[in-house]
Amino acid sequence: MTALAARSTTTPAGSCPHLNTQCVEQGPHDEHWGPDNEVAAIRPDEAIQSLASARLYSYAGTDFAAPRLSVGISGFDGDLTLAEVDQLAAGLRDFANRLQIQAAHLAAAQRLHEVNR
Repeated sequence: MTALAARSTTTPAGSCPHLNTQCVEQGPHDEHWGPDNEVAAIRPDEAIQSLASARLYSYAGTDFAAPRLSVGISGFDGDLTLAEVDQLAAGLRDFANRLQIQAAHLAAAQRLHEVNR
């Protein structure tokens, strides 16, 4: 095989085709994760984690390899200032928009998974 042909058939690191080409893992791996989608903590100095997060996920090592959307919502209990309310509202809007994009990638990844089973 020529060098040009070898380059065209080799998958570069970080471009795993799983999850509708959304997998961000590099090198050999069975766990496939998509990019982070998060709503940042309102008060990062007091928070352990973000308020909400969602990532596409698939584990190729089991029968349960069908792609899923891994979602986490943390509890927040507190009084917000107007600036914090604005920050939260903007973060939730952005999160929802990205969640719709992730849902479209999930649907495509699930279709590909069914075809390749």
